[in-house]
Amino acid sequence: MEPISFEITEARFSPFLLDSIVSLLVFDSDFLKRSMCLFKPQVFEGERRTISELSYDYFRKYNSAPGEYIVDILENHLSRRQSQRELLYKYLDKIASMDVNKNYVLESFGSFVKDKMCADAINRASDFQKRGRSVEAYNEIVSTFKEANLVTGQTVFDLLDPFNLDSVLSGVSSEPNAKTLIEPYDKATGGVMRNEMILIFGDTNISKTYSVVGLGTNFAFQGKNVLEIHLETSEDEIKVRHAKALTGMQIRFRNMKDNEEKDSVKSIIRERLLKKIEFGQRRGGHLWLKYPTGFTMANLRALVDDIEFQEGVPVDIVLLDSPKQMKTDSKYRDFYVDEMLLYQDLFQFKKERNITLICTAWSRDRGEHGSGLTKGNQVGGSIDKLRIVDTVWTLTQNEQENRQNILWMFVGKARMSQKFMVYEIQQDLDRGQWCVAAKAVHAGSKAAEEARKLGLAYCKDNNKKEKEK
Repeated sequence: MEPISFEITEARFSPFLLDSIVSLLVFDSDFLKRSMCLFKPQVFEGERRTISELSYDYFRKYNSAPGEYIVDILENHLSRRQSQRELLYKYLDKIASMDVNKNYVLESFGSFVKDKMCADAINRASDFQKRGRSVEAYNEIVSTFKEANLVTGQTVFDLLDPFNLDSVLSGVSSEPNAKTLIEPYDKATGGVMRNEMILIFGDTNISKTYSVVGLGTNFAFQGKNVLEIHLETSEDEIKVRHAKALTGMQIRFRNMKDNEEKDSVKSIIRERLLKKIEFGQRRGGHLWLKYPTGFTMANLRALVDDIEFQEGVPVDIVLLDSPKQMKTDSKYRDFYVDEMLLYQDLFQFKKERNITLICTAWSRDRGEHGSGLTKGNQVGGSIDKLRIVDTVWTLTQNEQENRQNILWMFVGKARMSQKFMVYEIQQDLDRGQWCVAAKAVHAGSKAAEEARKLGLAYCKDNNKKEKEK
């Protein structure tokens, strides 16, 4: 089948998506093979077009994507075009370092190509029909629509195909998306992963929102593109909390009556914030804040699309505080069913975008268990959301611990790491520091005893038995 004719500008794609397509053309043989049947490199411009043309030429000769050989191919190409050297090598470094979600690219770009293929097939079939060639018109429609379905159709992965060995190894050695800076947690898990959905739940006013602010700041300073959505706490309050988190200062203007004192404190805060912001910019990260009303899943998808298109970079991590405030279009009018469906949609969303998604949720009154850890059976709303997400953190704190600025964090579920881990977190919320320091809980503590009852070998007797084995 001849490649269809279209202009890439018709799609109004973000620069990141276009670069993702070119990256797959260079490093993914399956994607390159499909693309050669669908479109020509001329749909791109500039360096994207050059790299695409070189990838196409290589595939025609060797029936595979160039991969790392693209450097040698580009060097040979540049021997005749020295003026393009700096630009092309800079672009090649860019696409080589991209973490591309192939399924997302196929869905986004493929749906456009699919529509174009079908429209062209209908036009050609119409011409055949006008000339009385009904059989050819039928065959044109059927064959092209079958080809179009391959563009966005589901693919399966053959683990026993030697061609896929590199992909298996890349999964084994996959790096975390970002560190939480909760030191013992990062040591045990590596941090948060792409395609991971984390639910943080605990009692009201236990610092779940502060955790979102702290994590968002830390992730952005690691060079990640972070979208922080707050549906409960006002935007002004979130900005204040971020200012405290960045500067480590207490900010209490409401208690100040002296304008000179206010101006002096503002000046200090401004100076510290500027230094932190400049540091964050050098790391290349972004931290976008949003305080929407009437927020839905459609709004979430549109917001992430808008950021990618306008900023030219993808969102790496979404922090959502809290999904319980989202509007649903469910016809069931049942809170528990609606909540389960919402969490299923959120789970699918993080898979599609290959992002880390962190949400917060409240727990109901722990009653007689108030002195122990908050556990999964105490979650407010539908228990199904705990089964849907990948990882569950529960936060526990009693009145005395609150005065001591101590918080317990319990990992009640973890698909990608060890579960039933317990950490003691030292806080300073007056200065916006959700986690000043953290340590894994050892035998003998209240939290460790509670975790041991769930089957953990925390006690000394069990440890001795393990060593004797």
